[in-house]
Amino acid sequence: MGEKIKYYGSKAEVYHGSAKYTKGGLVKSDLVLKKDRYGNERIKSKHQQKSGHKKGSFRDKWTKAMKKARKELLKEGVIPEGEFIPLGGKTKAGKALLKRTRELAPKCKKKRS
Repeated sequence: MGEKIKYYGSKAEVYHGSAKYTKGGLVKSDLVLKKDRYGNERIKSKHQQKSGHKKGSFRDKWTKAMKKARKELLKEGVIPEGEFIPLGGKTKAGKALLKRTRELAPKCKKKRS
């Protein structure tokens, strides 16, 4: 006898074939294997993976504004070259970076629901 396939299971079970559907109704073709920021593999739905990276999303606008602010402050000499500067924080450079980013992205306000 072959292994019995469960009808519902976790995303991992559906991805590996030991279940047919997730509780939300996703099948294997809806899932994708993705590495997280630590290098570990995670199984996400295709929709979930793309949701934060859409063009014109809050994250997209904020990231572009931050990159632009960092380049401008490097040219002005406020930020030392090749050094990691956290956004905000205790340092003058970090506070300047946050202020400049907010100026460049005034319409970037996260909607609270």
